[in-house]
Amino acid sequence: MSSPAGGTELGADYTDWNEEIMSLGFLDSLLPEPTGPAMAPRDATPILQPAIPISLVAGDSVKDYGADPQGSSVVTGWHVLSKESFEFLLNFEMGGGINRVFNFMTSLEQNYQILNFESLLPSTNSLYDGLLTDRDFWKSRESSSSTKTVEWLFDPLLPQAKAIWEKLLKKPQAHENGILFDDHDLNFNDRCIEFFNPRNLRRLLDLYWKRWHTHCPIIHESSFDLSQVPTDMVMVLSLLGAFVSFDKQEAVKARQWLDATESLLFSTPWLSRHDFARQMEPPLTRETKLRLMQTALLVCVLQTWEGTESSRSRIRELRYPHLVQASREVDCLYPDIEHKMSLHSWKEFILDEQVIRTKSFIFLLDSAFSIFHNMPPHITVSDLAFPFPYPDPCFRVHNGEAFWKAVQQHSPDYPKIRRTHICDAVKMLCDTEALNTLSCPPEMPALNGFILISVCQEMSCFLSPTTVASLRRSLDRWLRMWKSGCPFNSHSSSEIYSSLDQPSASTGFTRHSYEYYCLALAKLEIMGKSPEQRHILLANGLRKGNVKDLIWNLKRMSSAYVDYSATGDSHPQTTAD
Repeated sequence: MSSPAGGTELGADYTDWNEEIMSLGFLDSLLPEPTGPAMAPRDATPILQPAIPISLVAGDSVKDYGADPQGSSVVTGWHVLSKESFEFLLNFEMGGGINRVFNFMTSLEQNYQILNFESLLPSTNSLYDGLLTDRDFWKSRESSSSTKTVEWLFDPLLPQAKAIWEKLLKKPQAHENGILFDDHDLNFNDRCIEFFNPRNLRRLLDLYWKRWHTHCPIIHESSFDLSQVPTDMVMVLSLLGAFVSFDKQEAVKARQWLDATESLLFSTPWLSRHDFARQMEPPLTRETKLRLMQTALLVCVLQTWEGTESSRSRIRELRYPHLVQASREVDCLYPDIEHKMSLHSWKEFILDEQVIRTKSFIFLLDSAFSIFHNMPPHITVSDLAFPFPYPDPCFRVHNGEAFWKAVQQHSPDYPKIRRTHICDAVKMLCDTEALNTLSCPPEMPALNGFILISVCQEMSCFLSPTTVASLRRSLDRWLRMWKSGCPFNSHSSSEIYSSLDQPSASTGFTRHSYEYYCLALAKLEIMGKSPEQRHILLANGLRKGNVKDLIWNLKRMSSAYVDYSATGDSHPQTTAD
């Protein structure tokens, strides 16, 4: 994951057709018909988000992955950088909220979607029946209060809704003068019930599964039971659904509950890390700790991209370190998979897989804070003493038998690969004396590749002359593994937005790992500059966590290097403003 340096909104350079596509009525016609119970989570729908203005992007849309890593050189590095547009990373720097940042499509992906747009349309002219859209929901608000109350009484989500109301309405409310009041005004009560009522909860949770889950797949959908998970988790998932909604007013309404939700969650003794409170707390099961970890991670993500500046600082300086400390108390057992798992062994296995995934994404957030805020890492390589997650298609299945079939279909040798922990893979990746080969799956899942390149990114944030060789070797090996994973990790959007029938093919933001490789390569090339130029580049971006300024300077310098290399001059005189 990564975090914006600021909240700058994108300008008016977006094209008119993007605004038309984003209209609510048009998007309603693209949504698939729900299947199964109303509460059941559904897969993601294709994401239609505008890219950053193409006029801001330097370089071509067609990627040039450079020469073979065996022959990497400074000239090759600058050549690769001159071809990379860094669209995704620049969009991250511009900020604008979690929806705009994560549900982002590069110009290449947009072009693909335009060319294949007809394949996304329903095969008939009629809209799907029984689908609750945002428009339908707000129309339904006109119904009488008595009618809504009767509907809620028979809603399976009513117990969770009531628990949320009680938590928020009993929590003291801070007024502008800093004084706490136990009595909330009537308007506050109405807003709380209106936002967290059963029907709205269901709609927001549906948006979570469709438009956010693919970016952070740490919860196993098939075994997820809303009636059994902590109330705090239901609150956070519904807030995420609101922030990725096409209706911008949803985010406005959700933002008022962010700080209260964060405060309630981190008042839990296990997450607060207060010794006295933890001693008084009854022992927690492993599953309870997992749910607290998952919820805390998602709260950190929400506040980082949607909270106020003070909320973001509080997350980085207080909440996230507490989450890291708590996560160290949850071990990964990684039991072996069997061809025919019992129900008990399947539950244990999928619980452990969620632990592995949650720990992996906690590390990715740690890496984001290092890259974009120049923060020292809270998680070291030795902390990554657990296996890589299984590929997403395997994680989505319902039972042990289906899981075994999915593994055989996508990567039969993956169970053997699981014996290598992430920390061991990183050591092999960086070993300058080992053979220039590294055992890896024939198809490296996008998440695994992103984890490894994030380790390289953390290394690049704290470069020294003694670590340059290790980083260069790790980048060369990562690129070779990443290429071996194609088309699994291809830039081709055909694997990302294939059809409405298989929307879960999306790999989320981790598909942009090649941009992170180029950013690490760029920082590496800085070390080869003259001391004066290196000092200017570091001051203009690297040491401040300002990725945007660093990219602009590097793009200008890489273009100069390519131009001079074409004329045979290997030492161009470049400046970094």
